[in-house]
Amino acid sequence: MAIKFISVDVETTGRDPKRHQIIEFGAVLDDWNDPKPISKLPRFQAFIRHPTYNCEAYAAWLNQDIMGKLGGALDLEEGEQICTPGEAFSRFYDFLLEHGYKPTKSELIRFVPAGKNFHSFDGAFLIEMPEWTSRFRTFRRCLDPGILFLDVNNDDEPPDTETCLQRAGIVEDVSHRAVDDAIQIIKMLRYKLLER
Repeated sequence: MAIKFISVDVETTGRDPKRHQIIEFGAVLDDWNDPKPISKLPRFQAFIRHPTYNCEAYAAWLNQDIMGKLGGALDLEEGEQICTPGEAFSRFYDFLLEHGYKPTKSELIRFVPAGKNFHSFDGAFLIEMPEWTSRFRTFRRCLDPGILFLDVNNDDEPPDTETCLQRAGIVEDVSHRAVDDAIQIIKMLRYKLLER
């Protein structure tokens, strides 16, 4: 059986999962048993509203459009939603059920995650949220395209997303929007593992 995974990305108010919050969650489902065109892949998006925000200056600048939508200064686009953490992850749970994921006996949904630095960043934020941990478990191994684009002769560390995109010949900027970034992860993984 080919791999089935969920590309996950979060946007946050800073780099510390103990102090900062997730302000956007995005996920895109890919099943290589039945690969669909990228445009047809099921996707889930939610802006996450909190009572207050603890924000680093750089994160505030980087995510100003998200904060504008959370604050009501900018309109939502089609498919976008604003939720509390509980609402967001309850809806994501239902979304996964609708797309064939089955809960365990303890009612958790387990899945293979994909993402750039998923366990050290995105996952670290998610496991700080009881609204997440009460519903989901990810496998310990994840699909990170960084190692696939490593130039062992010249790189001092695994490449960042921008470098991976360049090496895959994908002419796109990193948008720092959750669903768009999750789609880019899938494009990079497909380039190296599926389409060759």
